[in-house]
Amino acid sequence: MYFSQLRSFQAVALEGSFTNAAKRLNLSQPTITQQVRQLEMVYGVELFYRLGRRIELSEVGRSLLTATERLFTMSEEAIELLESASGQGTGHLRISAVGPLDVIPVIALVAKANPATRISLTICNSEVAQQSLLEFRADVAMLATAQSDPRFHYVDFGSRPLVLYVNRDHEWAKWRSVRLRDLHGQKLIIREIGSHTRLIFEQACMEAGVMPLHPIEINNRDAFREAVAHGLGIGIVADRGLVPDPKLYRLQISDTYIHMDRQLACLKERCNSRLIRTFLDIGSEVAQQHDEQDT
Repeated sequence: MYFSQLRSFQAVALEGSFTNAAKRLNLSQPTITQQVRQLEMVYGVELFYRLGRRIELSEVGRSLLTATERLFTMSEEAIELLESASGQGTGHLRISAVGPLDVIPVIALVAKANPATRISLTICNSEVAQQSLLEFRADVAMLATAQSDPRFHYVDFGSRPLVLYVNRDHEWAKWRSVRLRDLHGQKLIIREIGSHTRLIFEQACMEAGVMPLHPIEINNRDAFREAVAHGLGIGIVADRGLVPDPKLYRLQISDTYIHMDRQLACLKERCNSRLIRTFLDIGSEVAQQHDEQDT
């Protein structure tokens, strides 16, 4: 089996260049180039399009990248199982989450229980997080909407209402809440397409006949917070979706309850992996604590 060649191919695909792939694997560039060409020659396929100094994955290459992600993830899980059985458990847990504030307490407890484990966190919207699971680029995810896809195993993580943020100079900063219809014609700062925060909010506005303006779409929470702070519009996020900031003022929506149901998720066939199961179990305990605090 061409294991080392597949590893080299994967590195080139992820890094976007043979030079960076060589640095990633601590090999020479000619070695990386030779191993990729060996795969192409043996199977008579073109994995990359060479466009001058640029390279681009071919259709076969894109499919192979997904397969190698699955292959090496399963390989790591096999090693993790053996290390765990021998008392040497380490491993690497890759997490995709819709926001940092809710997932960080779970990560802290996982890290405490598994001090030798490497943990990677990527912040993205629910659509990207689910795709990361399917492509084996993430092991577990925190999603901002209730799903029922049979490919995934889910653990409920409670719900959060949508709230508004304005800067301290905004005329609404002296109010405690506003009605949904007050947003009609207002300039909003809203999440990117693919965000379930945006989807749920737009559905609520459509049902209520409210048509706010969407001047700015932002997919980064820090940039989102700064845009609100500079008065570029009214921000719509899930409660606890932004780090507390003295420049911002939080408002509730008083006449309707718009909320997001949150879930932890992993691929169904991977839910018994030691680290994944640990994350889900701890996440379930944290969610129960949140429910008790809310009641």
